[in-house]
Amino acid sequence: MLFQHRYSGATAVRQTDGSTAMAFAPDTLREPTYFRGSIAKQVEFREAISALHDVVISDLRFVPKDRTAYLQWRERQSYVDLAEVTQSQRRISDEIKTAQEELTRLEHAASHRRSGFYKARQKYFDYLYNRDKELWFKLDPVITVHPDQVFFECFSRDESSYGRLAANYEVFEELGERANGTTNIDYSDKLYGEFQKIRSYKTTSLDIDPGGFNVKTSLEEQYREVKIDLPDSWVRGFLQVSSAATLPANVVELHPMDVHNLCLVLRRNKELFGPRSLKFQLTPGAPVKIVVEPWNHVVECPRSRQTDGNAGEIRVWGRRRLFILERLLPRAKRVRVFLLGSGLPTFWVVDLGDLSFTLGLSGWTQNNWSEAGNFDLMAAREEVDQITQQRVFAELGKSWLATPEELAAKTGLETPIVASALAGWVQAGRAIYDLDRGVYRKRELTREPLPMDKLRFANPREEAAAQILHRGKVAIDRVDTAEGLLLEGRVLDNLKGKEKLYAPKIAFDGDRRMVHGECSCDYFIRNRLHRGPCEHMLALRAAHRRGINDTINLQPQLPPRPGAAPTVPSRENFQQAFRQGIMRAAQLRQQGKVQDALAELERTSRMAPPDSDEQGRLQEVIAESRFDAGDMTAARQAAERALSRFPTSTLALRIKRDALVELDEVSTAIPVARALAHVDNKVERWDELCVLCDSIADHMAMYQFAEEGLRLHPNHPKLVAHRNTARANLPPGTKLPGETQPDAAKPSWWRRAVGAITGRPATPPPPSIDQKLDRIIGELAKGSVIQDRATVLQLLRVAHGAADRDEARVFALCAAIKDCPAISNLPSDQELLALLRRALS
Repeated sequence: MLFQHRYSGATAVRQTDGSTAMAFAPDTLREPTYFRGSIAKQVEFREAISALHDVVISDLRFVPKDRTAYLQWRERQSYVDLAEVTQSQRRISDEIKTAQEELTRLEHAASHRRSGFYKARQKYFDYLYNRDKELWFKLDPVITVHPDQVFFECFSRDESSYGRLAANYEVFEELGERANGTTNIDYSDKLYGEFQKIRSYKTTSLDIDPGGFNVKTSLEEQYREVKIDLPDSWVRGFLQVSSAATLPANVVELHPMDVHNLCLVLRRNKELFGPRSLKFQLTPGAPVKIVVEPWNHVVECPRSRQTDGNAGEIRVWGRRRLFILERLLPRAKRVRVFLLGSGLPTFWVVDLGDLSFTLGLSGWTQNNWSEAGNFDLMAAREEVDQITQQRVFAELGKSWLATPEELAAKTGLETPIVASALAGWVQAGRAIYDLDRGVYRKRELTREPLPMDKLRFANPREEAAAQILHRGKVAIDRVDTAEGLLLEGRVLDNLKGKEKLYAPKIAFDGDRRMVHGECSCDYFIRNRLHRGPCEHMLALRAAHRRGINDTINLQPQLPPRPGAAPTVPSRENFQQAFRQGIMRAAQLRQQGKVQDALAELERTSRMAPPDSDEQGRLQEVIAESRFDAGDMTAARQAAERALSRFPTSTLALRIKRDALVELDEVSTAIPVARALAHVDNKVERWDELCVLCDSIADHMAMYQFAEEGLRLHPNHPKLVAHRNTARANLPPGTKLPGETQPDAAKPSWWRRAVGAITGRPATPPPPSIDQKLDRIIGELAKGSVIQDRATVLQLLRVAHGAADRDEARVFALCAAIKDCPAISNLPSDQELLALLRRALS
């Protein structure tokens, strides 16, 4: 973005034995803005303007080491290493060493001859660096003259720090003529050395020269034309700072000594690993505690209090930028910190009496003010028409500073409408929010209006993410702060007229740097994270920052191939997601995080097609997890949903029976227990059924179920004992249905006839699904190590239900077993497939 400035002369500082005169040359292409005054508080002004200079030159970006010399040495040393390896070939070794010595001599001679060139090149590089730095100094400072104060603004070289120095007119002894407005000033690196010469015994004057605006045409050659192509990120960063200042924040009032102690801890320690954050432990009205990570040093702040906001814990990063404030602390009265949230920008306002210094820091050093993911700071609050915006701005221009309530009273508009209009002008760079005074001020950042359509977003993905937040929906399914920050959710994207559901997942480390990300969109599949996160990840991160959590009921659909008719999503497309969800939930349960495991299962079930086998299998696992968590009502409901898909599910019937028993609904649980006994025909199931009947003294039912069990398991002692107990507790004379005699128990005539003809006993009933899966686990256990049998069984149930053919089930079970972390030392693929085919046949 090209900016043009014209300066009449250059900024200069004149030093004498008794005075210091600072004359700044303003931009004559802008509206006349000038000021004259004699500074009364010289030392405070010197320290504050020096701190502003520290902001300008601040650049904490990582600079990799220059390894050129090492690589050259390594290349030469490789010949020597090769000679040592081939010691047996002495002749070759001697030749290599001789050649190496000759090469070293030649390189030394060449280096000596080229020394002049190397010195000139280094001098040229230094010149380029200093010239580039000079350009930043010329452009960064913006000075504004207002009815109550004059303030300077600047930006750091790494675009992560913002500085604002405000001087009330009480700072000046003698005030000359002035004109309110904003202008760029000619500023150079040499001024910093002159600022250090300011002393309290010397008269110091500040002069923003108005003479440059009344110059005849004949003196046009005295002007200096400066045309500089500024990066868009610099301008966007200024707008982000102003927008962030208007957001609600937790306010902490720190004593200057507490800030000094905090800087002292950072000076004395050098972190070698993360997290590198400051953890504010806040309680309204109580002393503040700041934990310095990773050493967990606690800085007690008994003289500091939280004055506004809620209780909680807020973590901020990029803490070494606070060293900018060190030279201000001896003169400071208080330091107010505005905390927008963990990983969000912070503002440190140092009260120096009639001087005020504001330091705005981005979320962390590498994530500068214009970095991807900050666009939500510039999002419009409410839609305000252009006429209303102009009315509000015109009224602000009359007084130059005002609160939204004052402007609402003057314009007759509602306060929220006025606040939204002011936020829009802040985003456009034509106003600024003063955190120190709590008022909006008119401040034209540039001479001409800024192209907001070009500056608002750093790339098309940010714009798409903003549209999703505005028109789409974002549901946050999981937030885990155990290790850094983990976000999982769903994004309903309808930008192209078709609603599509995506499942983004992003993970941040302890320093809130993105370390992992996943999404089901085409952009992520093609590029992964090589070109940055997709719009759905950005929307999920922005929604978490702003507290957005929509309700999404739409089920995911796969995009049709070009030219192909729309198809219904197949179950196979969800198998991998189901396996990952089941395994992740099992791992969380092993770690004791039952609620997190349930959240993972619920999230996976929301992605499954309704009335599908996958949905039914997931409901089985959810029912079991709910039962283990002690939520019997939810466990019963999940089991009923699973039974609606699989009426003979052994797991769902067992969970429903046990949940009803825990809810003291034993009479309702008995029919469920009978169905379970028929599906899972084991003596233990009939025994449990009889015990339930005995617990409510229903001995007739107990007798009938014991008889029914004896017909399937003749002469079993447990069932015989239950039958005898039931008969003994029945009233005398009770007519009993025909009972099975243990000694004369015979199979039916049909079974006897079949056995006589074939010579074989009657065919037993076919095994259930769980029996087949148990058989598979038993076969695996002979040569493999199974750490958690229950987890493996759940995983196999889901994989078995995800396929509709025997061969497809074999491959689904094989993939699930290979992906399961609870099984180790697996056989080869061919042996595993053969084992599965035998078990399922």
